[in-house]
Amino acid sequence: RRVFVFDLARRRSFAFGLRREGELRKPAGIAVDVRGLVYVVDATARRLVIYDAIGLFQRAIDGAGLWVRPTGVAVSADGTRVHVVDTGGVESDAHRVHVYDAHGRLVRSLGRRGEGTGEFNLPVDAALAPDGTLWVLDAGNFRLQAFDGEGRFLRAFGAAGNGLGQFGRPRGLAVDADGLLYVSDASFANVQVFQGDGQLLLALGGRGSADGPGRFALPAGVACDETGRLYVADQFFHKIEVIRKLATA
Repeated sequence: RRVFVFDLARRRSFAFGLRREGELRKPAGIAVDVRGLVYVVDATARRLVIYDAIGLFQRAIDGAGLWVRPTGVAVSADGTRVHVVDTGGVESDAHRVHVYDAHGRLVRSLGRRGEGTGEFNLPVDAALAPDGTLWVLDAGNFRLQAFDGEGRFLRAFGAAGNGLGQFGRPRGLAVDADGLLYVSDASFANVQVFQGDGQLLLALGGRGSADGPGRFALPAGVACDETGRLYVADQFFHKIEVIRKLATA
């Protein structure tokens, strides 16, 4: 029930989310803006808690009256748009993405439960591409959906299955500075890499009965940094695996 920070440059680590104002009950999604502000969505408390770079509580967005089961958050680089993914639940039709401004005011809500374009079935994560496109991992529909800055549907790709480019149990989503999409899948125990048009480039890693480089058992969250490195959290092996992007030349 906390956020762990690994400061590689200073060779130290620390944790936050334990103090009263910023106390976390079930952190489910995390994002960081260019100012170093950390946005953590709490599924049980149904609120988004915002901290500074050293973990001091700044403010919170209370979603208790609107959100059902928030699980993901995506933030624009300048922090002016905050997107909260509400997975909803089997008994709920509130499968949506809520968009807030920098002051925590609701701007719009995207989607509802369904299989049509712009509709969701158990969305679990979201990420923003460099061009401002919002990508939503629509896990129950086994697809990715893209929206523009005004919330208009752009395109979608993906299908259920066990073949390349298909999804079994998609868990996490990240977009890098080149606009490539990374989707972790707990069924395949790997991370698939796509272009924005849905073309599969490669799959990273695979299932392992024991921990090792590129071996996963339950991959979940994924993230990219400004150097192009990919970070994959594996819940079973209790590790963060760091994968370096190869140069093209």
